[in-house]
Amino acid sequence: MHRGDVLLSVNGASLAGLAHGDVLKVLHQAQMHRDVLVVVRKGNGQPRPSTRQEPPTTNGRGSLSRRTVPLEPGTGRSAAAHDALCVEVLKTAAGLGLSLDGGKSSVSGDGPLFIKRVYKGGAAEQAGTIEAGDEILAINGKPLVGLLHFDAWNIMKSVPEGPVQLVIRKHRNSS
Repeated sequence: MHRGDVLLSVNGASLAGLAHGDVLKVLHQAQMHRDVLVVVRKGNGQPRPSTRQEPPTTNGRGSLSRRTVPLEPGTGRSAAAHDALCVEVLKTAAGLGLSLDGGKSSVSGDGPLFIKRVYKGGAAEQAGTIEAGDEILAINGKPLVGLLHFDAWNIMKSVPEGPVQLVIRKHRNSS
């Protein structure tokens, strides 16, 4: 972070309108988590999404927004961080229209959470950006990185119907 940046939220908790002491409480609570999603509006007014894999510090950058916004290169965990996007999906009674694969302690070992399948006609397909093989990093500001598959699935299921922000990292073919 740099002077002039505005901290908007931490792990999905909005900081808008909070007193300084309350903001400090949110930041201190975030230190107890291994994975933290920090949302910052850069001094130039351009919001950007970011996920952090270490304990929270003041150098996370980003913002979840209602438009697709690429991450800055080098802010994520892997070399493909610049492919991360924030995508809004309209969850219906039928769900988000996708299934997950991977996660911590999965049958293939510890690994990232991937979108296993995008269901035809479902919310994820209608968003037009999400594909099978994309890594899912966060949902509505809640980091999913490092979670068990079951825990991530429960978070995904608990999100109410309506607009849902997904932070994904596009899959790159190694061919």
